[in-house]
Amino acid sequence: MKNSGSSGNSQPPMSLQAYQARADAANQFKGKPDALSKLRFGLFGEVGGLLAAVKKSYRDFGMAQQAIIKEELGDCFWYLTEVSVEYGATLPVVGAAGLIELQRRFGVSSLPSVGQLTFLPFDGVYAMCHEQLPALDRTKQLSDLGSHVGQLMSITSTPDLASSTPSALLAELLADLVTVAWMFDLRFADVVSANLEKFESRWRQEGAQYTVPFDSTSPPHERFERKFDVHFIERFYNEGQENERPYVIQQIRGVNIGDRLTDNRTEPDGYRFHDVFHLAYIAHLGWSPVIRALLKLKRKSDPKLDENEDGARCHGSPYRSQLMIGA
Repeated sequence: MKNSGSSGNSQPPMSLQAYQARADAANQFKGKPDALSKLRFGLFGEVGGLLAAVKKSYRDFGMAQQAIIKEELGDCFWYLTEVSVEYGATLPVVGAAGLIELQRRFGVSSLPSVGQLTFLPFDGVYAMCHEQLPALDRTKQLSDLGSHVGQLMSITSTPDLASSTPSALLAELLADLVTVAWMFDLRFADVVSANLEKFESRWRQEGAQYTVPFDSTSPPHERFERKFDVHFIERFYNEGQENERPYVIQQIRGVNIGDRLTDNRTEPDGYRFHDVFHLAYIAHLGWSPVIRALLKLKRKSDPKLDENEDGARCHGSPYRSQLMIGA
């Protein structure tokens, strides 16, 4: 994992301050009047998702379930970070208090960190106390996590962090999340790394470059235009009559593209507009075998690409192209 801060990574360990800066960049609630409420709701919901994943792990625990727990833990930590910021704290301050709480719980001590606090000291506590983990009461640990997030939710007004209650709760919640990670054989630094990778794949850092379009090396006459407008025009069969049915045509520069699309079902569900997904693939990936076929832009100059990526099997069904995104 990149930037995990684990000892096996050649990159320098990530600091809590650096994580906060990158988490802030992905915060879609920032600056809104109800940001704190929404972020607290998000934290509460993610803890619920984590507990649900843990419940399922009792029935069938393996690598897949561990990966789900890892993702849920990362989401919880992201919300915890942003809730802390909304309360006027910083992640390094909450993290330092959380680290002290971890050390208190497991009866270990270490020298204070010099410089910016990274995620390494948290898993350093694990190295000193891992023999205690099998004896942990998992039910109590998970109940404490639920209790602490419930206490945070019970604070109805924005508290003053000069009082110890909110800051102490945030530190306890952080210690809870780190401990749960250890319970499932996860290093917290790796949880953080995976979480960074997840949210930055959805909300790119400022200045980040998109992936080079898939047809960037093809001849000009086999490339999608880098900018073009598509108009969705809705019309009706039997307009004004009892059996009226909507359909959609698409146009580029006044030329109809593809067939007229209806919803293909008795109850309308908007399927007639579904080509917007194929267009989104072009906008973000430079890729869509469906639209490439409609615009006669198959990459005939490369027989392998033409057959395997632009051929009939790739665009025979709209669902096929959607599934390929995850391939």
